[in-house]
Amino acid sequence: MKKIAILCTIIMLASLPVVVVCCAAPAPAPAPTPAPTPQPTTEPTPAPAPPPAPTPPPSPAPTGASDVQITHIFYDGLVPRVESDEYVAIKNLGDMPQDLAGWLLKDISEGYPSFTFPHYILEPGATVRVYTNEIHPEWGGFSFGYGKAIWNNKDPDIAALYDAQGQEVSRKSY
Repeated sequence: MKKIAILCTIIMLASLPVVVVCCAAPAPAPAPTPAPTPQPTTEPTPAPAPPPAPTPPPSPAPTGASDVQITHIFYDGLVPRVESDEYVAIKNLGDMPQDLAGWLLKDISEGYPSFTFPHYILEPGATVRVYTNEIHPEWGGFSFGYGKAIWNNKDPDIAALYDAQGQEVSRKSY
């Protein structure tokens, strides 16, 4: 429904009313309501979430353990058929002595055999060898005591070294 405004004007002559004039006109349109002006908020806009962190690398080996590494696998022994002179060389590349008690050397390609070190201090820069089935005191005197070749001559095997807590500290293939 539209609103109409009525305007009346009284014309007076000599203090007597003479004419009354009235007219109807549409009411003026209301002024449009202004759009609200954006007001700054008192709460800060939250920052977008940071991207997910990358997967962390595996836990580092215990202190000093990463300095002890398999440096060589002599896999093609000279002793016919049994290759008892095969060996794995392990070196302390760090500057601190390392007790190898309870450490394990294993052919992980086959899952066996394995050799567990007795108490033995590997000095900085020193190398020991673990032979297939020979004892060499000048290289630590360690042997798997295995009656046949361990390291495959045609398909490379992998040797792994584990510290006394069972953490892999070195791996080597040929």
